[in-house]
Amino acid sequence: MNSIKFKGKTFKVDEDGHLWNVEGYGPEWVVYCLYVNKSLSPKQKIVACLNKDGSLTDEHYKVMDAMREYYKRNQVVPLPWILSKSCRIPQGRICKLFPAGIYAGAGKIAGVPSRSTQSQHW
Repeated sequence: MNSIKFKGKTFKVDEDGHLWNVEGYGPEWVVYCLYVNKSLSPKQKIVACLNKDGSLTDEHYKVMDAMREYYKRNQVVPLPWILSKSCRIPQGRICKLFPAGIYAGAGKIAGVPSRSTQSQHW
């Protein structure tokens, strides 16, 4: 487990760059993932369909909030169809919002531990 310091906060992250604990999530984490973290290749956008000012849309937050809430209740990230149903956004639209993928994109920004780390929590 590694630590990242950003804007006065320390984030514990796993080897995939996901938060180790969902409780560490906050606006600083979103900024770090979107604008500072360069772990994805420049060709692979982590998010798309942003507002004109470059900020995340309400749809992005709806997906991330649903993912985080599901994780808090079940200690596992939701399958894509469950996420789609819980946030009432079609899977195809979620994939457009997060072209890096539901787990690598939405999950990372939402502060949900990676799938490999989840098994270590049990």
